[in-house]
Parts: sequence; C-alpha cells; structure tokens
Amino acid sequence: MLLELLLSSLGGCIGVDTKHSLKQNGTYYRSFEVRIDGIRRNALPRTFEKIHAHVKIAGDLDAQTVKSTLDLVMTKRCPIAVIMVATRPNLGL
Repeated sequence: MLLELLLSSLGGCIGVDTKHSLKQNGTYYRSFEVRIDGIRRNALPRTFEKIHAHVKIAGDLDAQTVKSTLDLVMTKRCPIAVIMVATRPNLGL
C-alpha cells in the first residue's frame, strides 16, 4: 500500500509540475492525463524494478516543447522523480 502511494505521489508531482511549466511558457492544452505503472522486484527488498510514466496531453502543442518540458520536469522540477532516478538510475523513468 505504501509503495502505491509513492507511485501516486510521483504521478501527482509530474502532473502538477508539467502543467505549471506549460502554462508558464504560454502553452495551453485541452486535456492532460498522467498514468504511472510500476513493476516490483520479486526479491527483497521489493522495491520497484521499473516505473513507467505515461503522460497524455491533447491540444495544439509543439512536440519539441512538450518533450523539453517533460525532460525538465523529470530531471529538475519534480523532486520525487529526481530522487527515484538518483537512487535507481536504471528505473526507466
């Protein structure tokens, strides 16, 4: 249950930071969705082996703007993503 809350926190962090960054740059969208899937290790400690963040943004958006915004969020703006990648570089985020 606690690790599921961690994934929920990651999704919320990615969503809020991405929306904020897009609006700050004057980029608007019609809809926005974040889905997080995690695969846990079988061996102890049963931490996450892989995490996939699926971000779906609809609107009249430039693909490069969206990519650079998501890169910034995942590497600098979302502290949960930054901590997860720093502790498990091969996590797949």
